[in-house]
Amino acid sequence: MGACSIGCPNSDTETSGKSLYIGSCYMEKHPKIREIFNVENPKSNFYSKCLTVVSGPDFVNLTFDNFVAFKANVVKGVLFSHVCSIYQMFPADRKRVEAALVASQLPRLKTDLINPEDFTESTFKVFLSHLCLRPEVNQIFELMDVMVKPYLTRQQLSTFINTIQRDSRLPDFLFKLAQPEQVQKLIEKYEPAKNNIHKGHMSPEGLVWYLSGPENCLLYPDRLTVYQDMTQPLSHYFINSSHNTYLTAGQFSGISSPEMYRQVLLAGCRCLELDCWKGRPPDEEPVITHGYTMTTEILFKDVIEAIAESAFKTSQYPVILSFENHVDS
Repeated sequence: MGACSIGCPNSDTETSGKSLYIGSCYMEKHPKIREIFNVENPKSNFYSKCLTVVSGPDFVNLTFDNFVAFKANVVKGVLFSHVCSIYQMFPADRKRVEAALVASQLPRLKTDLINPEDFTESTFKVFLSHLCLRPEVNQIFELMDVMVKPYLTRQQLSTFINTIQRDSRLPDFLFKLAQPEQVQKLIEKYEPAKNNIHKGHMSPEGLVWYLSGPENCLLYPDRLTVYQDMTQPLSHYFINSSHNTYLTAGQFSGISSPEMYRQVLLAGCRCLELDCWKGRPPDEEPVITHGYTMTTEILFKDVIEAIAESAFKTSQYPVILSFENHVDS
């Protein structure tokens, strides 16, 4: 089975895609369901025809949407099947789509194809700015009282950056106000019209790209990737760790799930806990559970499979398995 992270929720109430599994699925243990799908028959090749989309507002409250194809090769191509015609995506805004294609000097007929070499970053910006209008940028121009002219002067842009866009809590001696020469460099960097650059003006389109640039990022751009020295011994680092990883609820009567291991690994966790106990006779197959409590049991092998599938999908760094071993046979 392959697992990959495809997004994360950004609020307590929003349901957002969390992970996608290809070549396996979250299969109910109910014998009737397993019988219908002939799961136990190795010749059925059932799991190779499965795809599961996992979504939910957090790690615990997850929804599993299982899809079963009639052939395994159908599942392998599923990641590409979401590509569809832009005309079908925006049926009510077809004229706007056509206008965006014309403004970008891209082919606009239904049977036309776009040459990837012609679809440069600058072309994409023009297309996106005409397709996805940003009325809030016009509000900035209204706020600066410049709606009569379609640009901000260098002085007006300086005022916007230093008084409106700037965090008033920042101390001036550490975070200097933007100077005219710095503002001009921003105009040269983001303003698409050369005539405006020479005059020190910024158009609404240029302002959109400035606001989308690294200068306005919530985090320092160099902090979005690993910037620390990662060559030191393991004991020199704080480890993103999980306690009682298997539990979806309290450690006295909560439900255990192998899915918890997948989700915390995809979220970047690097240390997992496995409380191993002897299973029920006659096989006594090892299980993961919180001993001497009413928490449910899950098979040790299911947990190891979940870890193997997801350990290095979102991080290349070592995974520490913290075993609490109570198995004596």
